[in-house]
Amino acid sequence: MDQGGVGRYTQDSTEHSASPSEVANQWPGNINLLANPGLGVHPEQYTDEITRDLPCNRTKTRNTNTGKLRTKAHIKVAALNIRGIGNPDISHPDNKWTHVNQLLREEKIGILVVGEAHLNPRRLDEISRITDSRMKIFYTMREDTSNAAGIAVVLNKNRTNTRGVLVHEIVAGHAIQLETNWHDQERLTLLAVYAPNCSIAANAEFWSKIQDWYARNPNRPRPDIMLGDCNVVEEAIDRLPMPLTDTANTAVDSLDELKAELQLMDGWRATYPQSRAFTFTQKRNGGIAHQSRLDRIYVKSQNFDHTFEWDIKTTGIKTDHRMVSVQFTCEEAPTVGHGRWSWPTHLMHDKELTKFIHEEGLLLQTKIENAQSARLLENTIQVDNPQSLWAEFKQRITTFARKRAKIVVPRLQQKITDLERKMELVENTTGISEDERTAQMSPLSEELTELICRRHRATRATVKARNMLEGETISKYWS
Repeated sequence: MDQGGVGRYTQDSTEHSASPSEVANQWPGNINLLANPGLGVHPEQYTDEITRDLPCNRTKTRNTNTGKLRTKAHIKVAALNIRGIGNPDISHPDNKWTHVNQLLREEKIGILVVGEAHLNPRRLDEISRITDSRMKIFYTMREDTSNAAGIAVVLNKNRTNTRGVLVHEIVAGHAIQLETNWHDQERLTLLAVYAPNCSIAANAEFWSKIQDWYARNPNRPRPDIMLGDCNVVEEAIDRLPMPLTDTANTAVDSLDELKAELQLMDGWRATYPQSRAFTFTQKRNGGIAHQSRLDRIYVKSQNFDHTFEWDIKTTGIKTDHRMVSVQFTCEEAPTVGHGRWSWPTHLMHDKELTKFIHEEGLLLQTKIENAQSARLLENTIQVDNPQSLWAEFKQRITTFARKRAKIVVPRLQQKITDLERKMELVENTTGISEDERTAQMSPLSEELTELICRRHRATRATVKARNMLEGETISKYWS
């Protein structure tokens, strides 16, 4: 075996046993980036990664695959307060961090900010043992306890780069800044927050602490995005029932000062200036739920044009908060069209569509046979050649499938869609009082949450069943 190049630093070599620092000196590029203590992660944590990422001369053919993730020019950023970890046993169905992993996959989220994460080193090790191949987690916990507050930033390893990440704790258990090369040379800085909810004074002090941190660290980049549970609303329209007048609030004033300093704006409110939507539901006496838009995403004013798909939606995780999300793109991102239409998966079992395709297929087969016979008899090229007949066949079944897709919808999904439309109508109808609006929204919100949780559980059951069937078989799923 060839022992030249870097082969002598791998486990196949008997000539020299190099330490990680010696390996890093031989490969000053990405390896030094990984082992740099200034990145906010101790270099010892990357010892195994450094050794594993080196090219290895197991065969005479050099492996040119660098393992670099091919990322897209846009990324989905989201925030959700999960209200604790649920059952502390990571293998228990009620442990919320396994559901976070499912949420990243289903919603195609690149970066997720998790409020009330309740993480500590032991819990992080347990989560990483199961999800390390899919998630990279950075967190901060309160100094006195990990069972309150806490915030985490989760990177989806399938959608964003996780190397060279810089992390700075600003307020223990409440604020953390993360810098990452999410796509090529594009650098993205996020400020993840979970503001205190114990008092208005504590909330106001929290925003002041963040402002003071940036004043003490002028060389640190200012955030492109600030997101999380702010535990305060800025406008009366963001409450249900809506108060008749805005009252003075020192927390709002402190938040405004921070926004002005960092040049941040509320992207969802700028996109929907007159709409109402809420992210937090609180039950009061009598069963009437009061709602507010506590969870928000702020972006730099100059970056607002590079955002799209601002959304607020209910998730399958048991919590009293809804998830906020936005798609963030870089300036050099190419213009992308609508793409090629594809059938929804539930259409594969539609009998009407199957019958139509079968009949059209038989007709196509007859036309092709007739065209071939005519070509042999007349020795000429027919207008209806097999290629054009095949193209027409595909166009006909696609047109029919589009019509069926508007009719055939899974019952559960149809119920969810109908409820979301009703909620949006109630939220933005002007002809009813706030008390009546609140009374109507409460049962709709509860029913929607239950349906989405049911869909979430069904998906988990399907994935579990498939894993039991194919998890240990040589197949595409296993690989």
